Amino acid sequence: MLERQVAENFVDLLSNNTDTLSTISSKFHSSFDIRNRMIALAGISMLLSDGLLEHSHQIVAAWLLFSEFNKVPINDSPFLPVFVHLYNEVRISNPNFCPPQLYDIVSCILDSGDTDKIGSMTLKSIMSNNFSLPNSTSINLSAPKQYQPRISPVLSEKVESPESEVMSPSQILVELLTDSTIYNDFEPIYIRPAPEVTPIFPGE
Repeated sequence: MLERQVAENFVDLLSNNTDTLSTISSKFHSSFDIRNRMIALAGISMLLSDGLLEHSHQIVAAWLLFSEFNKVPINDSPFLPVFVHLYNEVRISNPNFCPPQLYDIVSCILDSGDTDKIGSMTLKSIMSNNFSLPNSTSINLSAPKQYQPRISPVLSEKVESPESEVMSPSQILVELLTDSTIYNDFEPIYIRPAPEVTPIFPGE
């Protein structure tokens, strides 16, 4: 898990809507050492898959996951299962889970398209109605063999209580990134059947 100050700096990057995605990626690479970068990327890959990021955060998160390993073929990226999950499963079963712009970006990444064009854009321009990318034609939608579906350890629930503390999405994100829960796979409790009751004997 990340230290609080590191998590706060990371969330500030995810919320950056003025710099281009390439600039955000460069700042991420220069401001965090390799250990914190890998922890941060592992954390947001899980939050992205679990649907616990705002739409704007989803786009920056996906770009950081891609750009950290953009020197290797996408099929060799450790985050390929995240991209395949979003495009092959989430996009079809729950289209509103992510903004349509993110599906276009993931499509471009999986198709090894012109990602330089995406990197030159700001979050504000990507989220505008003028954003468009050419349709991809040769996307490999097969998930890696080692891919295992993830069960989210976080349950979200709407609470309408005037006494409850109200936190911004960024504050919630900091709390999640500084907690070890999201970094571990959730394993349901093994349900053990009730033992058989010994019959009552005549002498009892």
